[in-house]
This record gives sequence, C-alpha cells and structure tokens, in this order.
Amino acid sequence: MNDLFSRREAVKWGTLTVGGLTLFGMTACFDKKKDKTAQPAATEPVAKPAANTAPSGDPLIALDHASAKGLKYAHDGSTVDAALKVEKSGVAGADQSCLNCQFYKPVDGKDYGKCQLIPVPGKHVAAKGWCVTWAKKA
Repeated sequence: MNDLFSRREAVKWGTLTVGGLTLFGMTACFDKKKDKTAQPAATEPVAKPAANTAPSGDPLIALDHASAKGLKYAHDGSTVDAALKVEKSGVAGADQSCLNCQFYKPVDGKDYGKCQLIPVPGKHVAAKGWCVTWAKKA
C-alpha cells in the first residue's frame, strides 16, 4: 500500500510542478514591463499613412479583404480596367464612383464613407472608389 501511495504522490507533485512551470512561462510571455528603451526619438519624421488609409489618414477597407475582392473594389476608380466599368443606368463607366452610388453614405467632411455592401466595422470606402455593383443614386 505504501508503494501505491508514493506513486500517487509522485504523479500529483509532478503534475503540479509541470503546471506551475507552464503558468510561470506564460506569465513571462505576457509581461507588460518589457524594456521600452527602443522608442523612436521625437525628432524622427512621422510616417506617411499606409496605402490602405484615406488621404485624411482614416482607415479604408483593405483591397485584399474578402468583401472588397468579391466586389472588385478599388480605392481609385480611375485605375480600374475600362472593360469592367460598363455603362449603367445611362452613366458612363468613367463617371461612376462611390460618391454617386446608391450604396454609398458619406461621412461628413471626409473623403470617404460607408458602403452598405461592405459592412466592415471601422472601415470605409473612398469617395473616388468603385466596384462592380455600382448603382446610380436615385
């Protein structure tokens, strides 16, 4: 009986030791007191907005997002292949943009807005953007 008890104790202590080491290792990974000495100096130039931001710096939907890809959305409609931009509702393809689309809702004073067909929280489409579902504003 002593043999069985000592095996149980060994398993119990082994499990506690492994669990404790795992927990200790995880807390080390998420330590919020990391060395913060490598911060950029105040005199360094500010980076330009990324390509997937509006000219005002606000976020636009990424072109590789599934919704944007499915609609063949482009931030700048003038860069879209003319074969895709066919005349719709009497409006030439060159004159179509998100700004004059029925699904576009502008954000006041901004060069972007929300698209009802790309409902991604916090992301917008450019006013000069375009996609294959363009429909003339009523």
